[in-house]
Amino acid sequence: MSKTNREIYRAQMDAVKASQALRQKIERFAAEPAQENQTPKRKHRNWKYAAAGAMAAVLVCVLLLASFPFPVSSSSGMVNLMAGISPRAQAASVSAMDENFLRAQADFSVKLLQKASEKGKNSLASPFSVTSALAMTANGADGNTLSQFQQLLGGGIPLEELNRQYAAWANRLTANGSKLKSANSVWYGKDRVTVQKEFLRSNADYYKADAYQADFGSRDIVAQINGWVKNHTGGKIDRVVQSVDPQTVMYLINALYFEDDWSSPYYTGENKDYEEFHTPNGTVTRQFLTSREDYLHDNRAQGMYKPFQDERYAFVAILPNEGIDLDSYVSGLTGEQFLNLVKSKDDRVDFKLPKFKYEYETQLNESLKALGLTDAFQPEQADFSKMGSTPGGSLFIGSVLHKTFLQVDEVGAKAGAVTEVMMTVSSAPEDFKKVVFNRPFVCAIVDTQTNLPIFLGTVTDPLQ
Repeated sequence: MSKTNREIYRAQMDAVKASQALRQKIERFAAEPAQENQTPKRKHRNWKYAAAGAMAAVLVCVLLLASFPFPVSSSSGMVNLMAGISPRAQAASVSAMDENFLRAQADFSVKLLQKASEKGKNSLASPFSVTSALAMTANGADGNTLSQFQQLLGGGIPLEELNRQYAAWANRLTANGSKLKSANSVWYGKDRVTVQKEFLRSNADYYKADAYQADFGSRDIVAQINGWVKNHTGGKIDRVVQSVDPQTVMYLINALYFEDDWSSPYYTGENKDYEEFHTPNGTVTRQFLTSREDYLHDNRAQGMYKPFQDERYAFVAILPNEGIDLDSYVSGLTGEQFLNLVKSKDDRVDFKLPKFKYEYETQLNESLKALGLTDAFQPEQADFSKMGSTPGGSLFIGSVLHKTFLQVDEVGAKAGAVTEVMMTVSSAPEDFKKVVFNRPFVCAIVDTQTNLPIFLGTVTDPLQ
């Protein structure tokens, strides 16, 4: 639905005073209006395009003061200190992406999934989002704390180069009408911490981060932070902060939102195609999407590669071979293997993929510690002296919260009537290879130039 049509649609819904809950449900399934000059080849069917769902992620890094409680007040007095200040253009100028950075990001992506996923449950992480928030935090670190950030995020490359590499990568992915929207912000408590100007400057230059000074003791600060997150995730994630701890002095937040249609859309007809999906806890019946896509394979798995209209992105689904369960496959996966698998496409194959939609939330403290980022979480060891100074105590990371949302399905509704429809395609020769994702699998949204995952997760139950 175009912007103009969407505005008209919303106005019509307002006119009949539809409830907010019903309107949101309808809009999620609203179909693209048929064009008068387009006639489907099979006139006996009513065809509609099927679109990819939305993906959203948010990463919140919470900086605490070791021991210094602050009072509660009634108004936050929020001020954006970066309003009107543009990033310096030369900050993101790199001639080519550094191989060490790319390898480190691939390894970090896979290891993050391994540490953050829960056995037998759907999981989803955005390495891009996590890297963004942690790299912003790294700009306030020094000493061994900084070294651990550099090793984890960039394979040991210096912070300045890490900043430049990430900025160049992010700028390419989000520029020129990109369907990927990324936003960063630094929130710090008025009278709780005096922030170094160079820390804010670096995060503005390389991460385009807004910097908000607010009264963390106010009663409306939670709504303001959550409102910022909701606004930058297409409304998919609306709450990441429940309350502000008296010891909290700073939040570093990345919000990420992706929504696009398939390059080669599914066609939905009147028939419904339901098949069994074998979860760890039993068999469920789910509606499947059918299409012919690029085929991926190695000696442990096979998969599909389906581009979006924005050619910078593609959807990848990976099905472990028979006899290899999902947990074993993920635990044995490496960054290099993931990149090689995504590059392996060499044929066209028929695929059946279940519709799925889920949210995932996890605290990454222990996962990041297991990956080598230990000092930042220890009050006695953390060195964030380049971030700022406080009235008393020392700065350290109290919490790294990651929330994600993923939806892959087809759109099919008109005028408030939610209608489930399914795609059909012309039949292939009997000897044409078919792959059915009817058991747990890995899914990803990848950058088609570097093959790095922007989102990476597992689907154990499409109905979960």
